[in-house]
Amino acid sequence: MGIASYERRDYGIENFEVRETEQGQKIVGMAVPFNKKSSDLGGFVEQVDARAVDQTLQDSDVVMLWQHDSTDPITRESTGLKLEVREGGLFFEANASDFTDRQLDLMQRGVVKQMSFGFLTIRDEWNQEAQPVERTLLDIDLREISPVTWPAYNQTNVAVRSAEKAGLTIQEKSQPTETKEHDFDTALKKKKLDLLLVDANIDE
Repeated sequence: MGIASYERRDYGIENFEVRETEQGQKIVGMAVPFNKKSSDLGGFVEQVDARAVDQTLQDSDVVMLWQHDSTDPITRESTGLKLEVREGGLFFEANASDFTDRQLDLMQRGVVKQMSFGFLTIRDEWNQEAQPVERTLLDIDLREISPVTWPAYNQTNVAVRSAEKAGLTIQEKSQPTETKEHDFDTALKKKKLDLLLVDANIDE
């Protein structure tokens, strides 16, 4: 399979809440969604199989970072981060005390309202018959989860390289109609200008 590329996927927070417990405030939410198709990753869509994290969670120390910044870690499994597979996805529970007041405020007000997970692909499956092509992550080495500001599946260059490693050629999406119409108008204006120049030369 060769050397796996490190990939990240971002999505809107689901079931995110601040929960009061006997052990103090907890931040609870979904870390990885299962069987949920991504937005377009550059000619294909992707989903995570419900068993994709089974192996990695047996011997892992997943870290939670703020905004993917390795110099700004929040917590990790060995220091209190809890990860649990439930219906619909992999959920996390972290101590609110591990976050700064500003981080908690940004998350609670919805300023930071995306979650992201970083991983290496161990095994995947491609369905070339589907339109668009579908990739299913069957086994991943989960490395990090992060609250992030910017949404959703915007690291398409890495994702497309994963397709190329699988021997697939992903067709780029066709240009929007507005762009095609703009190109047509530009070409038409150029043609009219050429005709005017020809007429001018004839008159001379």
